[in-house]
Amino acid sequence: ASLGAVLAVTIGLAVVYPRVGAWIIRSRVGSKLAQRLGRDIRFGSIDVAIGHAVVRDVEVRGPLDGDTPLVHIDQIDVEFDGWRSLLGKVEVGPARLDGVLVSIHRGANGQDNVHDVVDRLRSKSDAGGGGAGLRPTSITVTHGKLLANDELTGATGLVADADAQWTPDRLIAHARGVT
Repeated sequence: ASLGAVLAVTIGLAVVYPRVGAWIIRSRVGSKLAQRLGRDIRFGSIDVAIGHAVVRDVEVRGPLDGDTPLVHIDQIDVEFDGWRSLLGKVEVGPARLDGVLVSIHRGANGQDNVHDVVDRLRSKSDAGGGGAGLRPTSITVTHGKLLANDELTGATGLVADADAQWTPDRLIAHARGVT
């Protein structure tokens, strides 16, 4: 009986927990974020272990993005309270985003792919809910890039490399190769 219980717990933690965690990220977290931003959220692979999740190839796409999505993130590493997650309560810790590409585009007709997202984020209503438990305690961004293309004026802008760190108290950012 003891061997059976140990085997059941081991299978639960090694097989079931990662699959349920990946499903929750894709369905619940993805849908709340999509609702809040008004965009389609696409995830690549998702690896979940107790207290840690790695999400690869995340895209935030909208109808006016063109060939490249508004945001593409190569990898997101998130720490969370693993023991509380076993009870169904998620408290997110620090998050690290690596390889972030933001592509801002304004067409010749004057419509861009970012103003509606900014307006949604500025609004006081919280359409997606979530609570403080789903907000990371800190966010670190490495290898960030920004590409801005304005077909209306013919202007382009590029930030070749950037990094940033956000905490509830402050934001520190560095940009290199700005043209």
